[in-house]
Amino acid sequence: MANIPELLSGHVTLEVECLDRLYLNGYIGKIGDVGRAGDLHAGATGQTHSIAGDAGAGDGEVPGGGADQGGTGRDPDLREGIGYEARDNGFLSCAQPEKLQEICDSLGAEQIDRALRKWLKRVPLPLRPQDREAGYDWALSIWQMEVSLTQIFDRPLRGRELFEEIIGDNLDLGRPDRVQLIFDRVVTKKTPGEFRTRVIQEGVHPSLHIPYKNFDLKQYFKEGRGCRTEGTFRNPNDFDVNKGLVNLPYLQKIGRQINRRLLEVERVSHNSGLSGDSIQRVVQPSVTEG
Repeated sequence: MANIPELLSGHVTLEVECLDRLYLNGYIGKIGDVGRAGDLHAGATGQTHSIAGDAGAGDGEVPGGGADQGGTGRDPDLREGIGYEARDNGFLSCAQPEKLQEICDSLGAEQIDRALRKWLKRVPLPLRPQDREAGYDWALSIWQMEVSLTQIFDRPLRGRELFEEIIGDNLDLGRPDRVQLIFDRVVTKKTPGEFRTRVIQEGVHPSLHIPYKNFDLKQYFKEGRGCRTEGTFRNPNDFDVNKGLVNLPYLQKIGRQINRRLLEVERVSHNSGLSGDSIQRVVQPSVTEG
C-alpha cells in the first residue's frame, strides 16, 4: 500500500482551498451588539434578517455564495465557460483548477460588506440618514469561520488508504510538541485548553480532531473521494486579532497555513519514528551559515 507522501503527491487530481462556512454578527458600533449569529434585527418592526450563511452551500446570499462551490454557485465562468463536476457541496473535478482557485480567492471582506450594504437598502431599519451621518451604522464581526483544503483522489481506494494511514500514524498529533508545529504557536503549561487527538467515528467515516484553545482542526474523508482538512476559528483573539471583518484575510491566511502544516507533519512523520524535535527541524525554516 502506498504511503502518505506517495498518495498526496501522485494520486490527487484536484486541490481547492477556500472559506467553507462563515457566520457573522451584525451590530451598530456606537450602540452595542444588537445582532447575533448573522442576524440583523430591524428594530421596532420585529423583523430579523440573516446576512450570513453556509459558505459551503453554494446558494447563500453572501457574494460568491458558496466558497466550496468555487466562490459562487452562480459564477458565469463556472456556469458557462468551465467544465466541472460537482460532489455534494463541492467539486469532484474541474477543467481549469487554477481558475477555480482564483474564484475561491476572490471572496473577501470587501465582497461580504458589499452584500451587507445591498441588504440594508432592502430591509426596513430604524436608522435614518442623519443617524448614519452621525456614525451610527451597521458593521460586521466574525463569529465563526471555517477554512478548508480539499484534495480529491483519482480513485476512492486511494483516499481510504490515505486516511487509514493518517489515523494509524498520527494519534499523537494533539500533544503539545506537535500542536506547536502545526499551529506555529508556543504552548506552555499556561496555554488554555486540552491537548489531545480525538478520532470520532460517525458511520463508516472517522474524523481526526486536534484542538488549540477555541480552534478546531479537523480531517475527514469527504464523500468517499477526497481528504478534507479544515480549521474552524471560534475566537479570533486566540490568534491575537479581534473579531472585526477587516481581519478576515489574515485569519484565512493563518487557517490555510495551519491546514498545510498539518499535512506536512503527517508526511514527515509517516512511519518514521521521529521525535517532535526531529520533525520540527525538518518542517521549520532553518538558517545555515556559510
